[in-house]
Amino acid sequence: MSTMKDVAKAAGVSVATVSRVLNDDPRVTAQTREKVLRVIRDLRYTPNTLGRNLRMQATHRVLVLVSSLSNQFCSGVVRGMEGKAAENGYQVMLAATHQDPELEYRFVKSLENRSVDGMVLMDTRLPAGKLTGIARRYPLVLCCEHSEGAELPCISIDDEQAGFDAVQMLLAKGHRRIALISNREVDSARKRTAGYRRALREAGIPEDPALQIERYEYSSRAGMQACETFLALPQPPTAVFCISDDLAAGVCHTLCHHGLQPGKDMDVVGFDNTPISRVFVPAITTVSQPRRELGIKAMEKLLQRMEGVPCQKETIYLPHRLMQRESTGFLTEE
Repeated sequence: MSTMKDVAKAAGVSVATVSRVLNDDPRVTAQTREKVLRVIRDLRYTPNTLGRNLRMQATHRVLVLVSSLSNQFCSGVVRGMEGKAAENGYQVMLAATHQDPELEYRFVKSLENRSVDGMVLMDTRLPAGKLTGIARRYPLVLCCEHSEGAELPCISIDDEQAGFDAVQMLLAKGHRRIALISNREVDSARKRTAGYRRALREAGIPEDPALQIERYEYSSRAGMQACETFLALPQPPTAVFCISDDLAAGVCHTLCHHGLQPGKDMDVVGFDNTPISRVFVPAITTVSQPRRELGIKAMEKLLQRMEGVPCQKETIYLPHRLMQRESTGFLTEE
């Protein structure tokens, strides 16, 4: 079987010139192009399409990194990405980092070896400087989670404003002892926490450290543990703002276990509008993110980068919505 080197030798040109002919490079003269093509026909040379695609970043695959494959919120966003990618001839691959920066970096390295054409990070633990350096060389987009100081596109909601809106709703109902269950390790959670604190500050309510827990994972079990902590206080909160629906479900479960009624004895607000917030009894008030639209917009931005649009720091905020349900004393709103 003939190789590119054989073609180059027979045509009296370099291997690079043969490659330029195969890639329709305009720098090749018509005479040289015809000579190379004639030799290709004579030797019955067949280009290695897979290798050429890899070199040209044409695998037609993109990789989406999530923290966990069991995350209900992420699945809705990924579906939006898959639809937009398919419209443009791309396949979406999915991988979980388990919040391990070393594992994440190994996945990101697949951009350098051309295993994929581009990448969307839905959660990242990599330093902002490293992300910026990679994004300047390869198509890389953030979705849902920011990275403070990173110079690359990010599609998200305004998490700080969303947290503010949720707590302001509780304040409007007359609550003054509003607890928080958050996570200081995650950027979106830190922003939601900032919204919580701004709402209290603007209402003239001093913060109570005993009502703020910022160390829990996003799970119903963690919500149950946090609720037990709050109920053991001499003066428990009258409302709880959780930065995920799973946390809120755990709080509601524990309240019911103690014979208390969410939405009556204590108001509970979650975040993300995942299925558990709708099927839990009582239905959980939550902040809804436009999951499918977030995925579509992130894939649109990635496609632009893969088409050669220069990388620049850009944050696109999509609108959020407060879904008021039974856990805060409202009839279910959809």
